[in-house]
Parts: sequence; structure tokens; C-alpha cells
Amino acid sequence: MERAVKDLRLRGIQIGSNVNGLNLDDISLYPFFEAAAEMNVPLFVHPWATLGRERLERFNTMYTVGMPSETALAAGSIIMSGMLEKLPNLKVCFAHGGGALPYILPRMDQGWEVWPDTRNIEKVPSYYAKKLYYDSLVYDPNNLRFMIEQFGARQIIAGSDYPFLLREKPVGKVIDNLNDISEEDAVLMLGQNALDFLEINELVKTN
Repeated sequence: MERAVKDLRLRGIQIGSNVNGLNLDDISLYPFFEAAAEMNVPLFVHPWATLGRERLERFNTMYTVGMPSETALAAGSIIMSGMLEKLPNLKVCFAHGGGALPYILPRMDQGWEVWPDTRNIEKVPSYYAKKLYYDSLVYDPNNLRFMIEQFGARQIIAGSDYPFLLREKPVGKVIDNLNDISEEDAVLMLGQNALDFLEINELVKTN
């Protein structure tokens, strides 16, 4: 991470949704996230090596069903572990709109309520979910609208999934097709949020 940021001058790092089968909240990985917070390095989490992939070989369900589930597990592990309480400066963005996370947050909140003996966080999971960032690659404007209601427009960054076949073409199409949002929110999601997330003050023009 130090070489990537200090020598290569990268503005952030992409990581997978698990490390050799370990959830992101595994204690062995904590020093990495601690360093990211201390060095102010934004992280982008993309799913890979999905849970249960041996059952997802047909119909490309690993990509259509498995990856949204895997992304939700990765985000949920960070939320439920208390990492965001311990590392308040940590900035993490999840691919594919956080996968299934926006839709299972009420269930996670209910679990927090009814199983107090398993709590490792002071507030309900949905409170911490609003501190994370998510890309906009959810394809359907109704899904994006739901995300905005859940997290707010400032937490959503235009996503492409390039160069994969499931990518959105053109980038930002789902945002452009959401006709009932303000121009300000559209500008945020289409670019400004990414600049803020990466702490880039101005764009560099290229030919």
C-alpha cells in the first residue's frame, strides 16, 4: 500500500471481497484496514471467489446471484465487526451498489435488536451502512432510487464494471434515466462524489 500511494502516487486501492476465504473482518486483516485509515487511502471492494461458488456453475449464476451476495457479506462483515467505529476515517466503496446489502439491512437491524448477546456495534447496522460508499451499477433506476433513499446521493459513485460483459453502457446510464432527482444529485453521483472520495481537486485533461 505504501509503495502504491507514495511511489506510484495512486489515489486508492481495489481489493477483493475476501482474502483466501477469510471475511474482511478477520483479525489478521485488521492491520491493513488500520493502515488504510491512517494513510487516508480509499478502498474499493469488488467481489471475487464467491461464497458457495461450487453451487453456482450453471447459467452464470456466480455473476448474477453469487456476486451480489458476496458483496453484501463483505460489507456486512465490516459493518458488524465494529471496524467503522474503531476506524472512523476509513473510506470504503462497494461495487454493484453494495450487492444485496441495501435490501437486507432491515433484517440485519432486526437481528441486532433481537440478539443483543451477539452485538459488536453500538448502533443498528443501517447506521454504519450510511458511512460506506457504493457504486451505481444496479441497472434499474428504481433500484438506484432505493439506494438514494437508504444512503443518500453523496454516498453513491458512478460505476461501470468495465471491462466485463455486465458493464453499463454508457457509464452513468442508470443515473441519467432517473428523472426524478435533482441536477445537484446527478452531478454528485456522475463525478463529484468520486473526486471527493479520492480527494482529487481537479480533473487532468487527456487527449
